[in-house]
Amino acid sequence: MGYFRVAGLSEKRIFVNRDELPLGFTTPSGPVCKIDTIDLDFIDLYTEIEIEKKVLYNYYFLANPPPGEPQGFLLTDPICTSCALNEATNERPDFW
Repeated sequence: MGYFRVAGLSEKRIFVNRDELPLGFTTPSGPVCKIDTIDLDFIDLYTEIEIEKKVLYNYYFLANPPPGEPQGFLLTDPICTSCALNEATNERPDFW
């Protein structure tokens, strides 16, 4: 006779209601992002992107003067525009 080991692996998915969590428990969230607006001025845009290291997020529009024409730029921090900078992944978790 001899020694031998037996081992097994089992997995179980559980569901937890919020009221079952410890007090003060919070779920992870992304960064707090501030969106800055600047006038439609390419020199200001260059300064914000190259010196302040902001990212062009979008244009902003006003109802007047003529609707549909951009009035300025929306800028934010890079971490607010790329999930990869927040250690996110596009891989499905095993439990899906």
